[in-house]
Amino acid sequence: MSDIKIVSDSAVLTKKIAKTFIADVLKKKKGPHMFLLKGDLGSGKTAFVLGALSHFGIRPKAASPTFVLMKHYKTGTRGKGLGVRGKNSDIYHVDAYRLRSKKDFNELHVPGLYQGPASISRPGLNRQIVFIEWPEQVKFRAPKGAFIIKFSHGSHISKRIIEISRK
Repeated sequence: MSDIKIVSDSAVLTKKIAKTFIADVLKKKKGPHMFLLKGDLGSGKTAFVLGALSHFGIRPKAASPTFVLMKHYKTGTRGKGLGVRGKNSDIYHVDAYRLRSKKDFNELHVPGLYQGPASISRPGLNRQIVFIEWPEQVKFRAPKGAFIIKFSHGSHISKRIIEISRK
């Protein structure tokens, strides 16, 4: 996927962009997928994840996992675009903002959550989607095929610039 640059005028639009983007990604390749979200505080990272989760009918009560570091969501057989012949699929949302080191990050076993493309063909394996906010805090290197999504503040208080690329 080539580089994409999108301007959003609101958190609501950022969520819609994410919902459309995740649907498009899943149409092209079922998974697993990793999304690394980078940007300043309040730049739209969590809003983007919430929009992506809404594609699966997931509506978390808390907006950000900052205080729990990682949230795990399961999609059932009715999860849009993800089900593996009736098996559950797993979505992980990690916020590395409060982590102090790569060691702290590795203790969450995040690298093991993401199964590379070769694992897709193994029968019975659930497909994962992993969102990581603040990967630069723990010097996490994106695996091949991961999406890198950069958020920045625009010229207006509600404007955000979203840049999407793939490693």
